[in-house]
Amino acid sequence: MLPIPQHRLERLPAERAVRLGVMVLRGRDVSGFEQDGNGVTVQAAAEDSPVELRAWYLVGCDGAQSA
Repeated sequence: MLPIPQHRLERLPAERAVRLGVMVLRGRDVSGFEQDGNGVTVQAAAEDSPVELRAWYLVGCDGAQSA
C-alpha cells in the first residue's frame, strides 16, 4: 500500500489534463447528463445558475462521501 495525500491525488491528474488541453471544472453540481455517439451533454449548476456543457467525456471524481 502506498499512501498518497488527497490534495496530490487531485492535483496530479488535473495538471496532466490541463497540459493535454482539457478544461477541468471544479465545484459544479451535476443535475443530469445524456450520452450519445458523439459525446456527452451535462447539465450542471455553476454560481447559482444552470449551465449545459458538451464534451467527449465526463469524469466524476467526487469521492466516497458524495451524494
